[in-house]
Amino acid sequence: MSRAQWNRLPKVFLEGLINSLTNAGIENSLIQRYLQAAGEIELTKTHGRREVAFLNRAWDDVAALDYCIDREQQAQPLIEQSINNLICNCVGYEDYGEPLVRIRQSLEEK
Repeated sequence: MSRAQWNRLPKVFLEGLINSLTNAGIENSLIQRYLQAAGEIELTKTHGRREVAFLNRAWDDVAALDYCIDREQQAQPLIEQSINNLICNCVGYEDYGEPLVRIRQSLEEK
């Protein structure tokens, strides 16, 4: 990211989130409902070791798909599509499933 992007990190994050959800096929009405329920973006420190471990595990999944990385752009639609379709154990659900299905389910519940 450029220095200008770092200086407006909440807006850059929000744009990326909306683009990722839209590219995943999530309807705008669900995205807007989620953003309204989530409230204002607040940058905080990491809450603990468990969260860091989860991020490390997520990064391992991304690194395994390095052949999908387009180093010429910030958005990574091939990685997003690949990660969102991996079968995994998603937080809040007892059984295994696809993250994209779980994302949709959680957004519809809000």
